[in-house]
Amino acid sequence: MKILVSVKPRSKKSEVLSFESGVLFVKVGAIPHKGASNIELIKTLSEFIGIPKSKIAIVGGFKSKVKTLELDCSSNKLNLALKKLL
Repeated sequence: MKILVSVKPRSKKSEVLSFESGVLFVKVGAIPHKGASNIELIKTLSEFIGIPKSKIAIVGGFKSKVKTLELDCSSNKLNLALKKLL
């Protein structure tokens, strides 16, 4: 399943903020240099959703703040994780 993610690098801590209009907003503590923020994004989402990091892949927007991610998990598991934001 594919989702859009808006990333804010250089934050004090890495966390998932909200899910609005089909876009997941995430803050990451890493700087956007040599893919460090992409690695931190995958780690943060892995912990938030409860799936292994290997099940998350960035398929678009490697150098952009808005990325397209491919998640190899059930939509039920993603929906349960997103309900934590309410």
